[in-house]
Amino acid sequence: MSLFKVTFISFPSSSNVIWFMKIIGAVCGAFVSVSCVPNMYRHLMTGPYLRVSPHVGALIECVLTFGVVFIALASNIRGPTSGIRRTWITSISRVSISILGANYTGPAMNPANVSYS
Repeated sequence: MSLFKVTFISFPSSSNVIWFMKIIGAVCGAFVSVSCVPNMYRHLMTGPYLRVSPHVGALIECVLTFGVVFIALASNIRGPTSGIRRTWITSISRVSISILGANYTGPAMNPANVSYS
């Protein structure tokens, strides 16, 4: 007798349908909010852009994100016992890694925000 039930393919249930409809609503809301911006302010809506090729940008984002996560986990596992010092180490490392990567991928550190212009 198994304690865990593993299902790889499930039929749509009400929670799956609600989750899917929330995604559709978020996408439609984003389109509507962008279309409501006046034309004179459209130039302000550009986000960060890559200064390197998309493949190099994705690789750099992966390395920087790994660095941020590794430092956060290391400070929580083997770092100082004080919560303030742990938070300080994590925040300073996040800011310094963002500054290091700003020359390549912009300050966002989120590949979804980057445009390829």
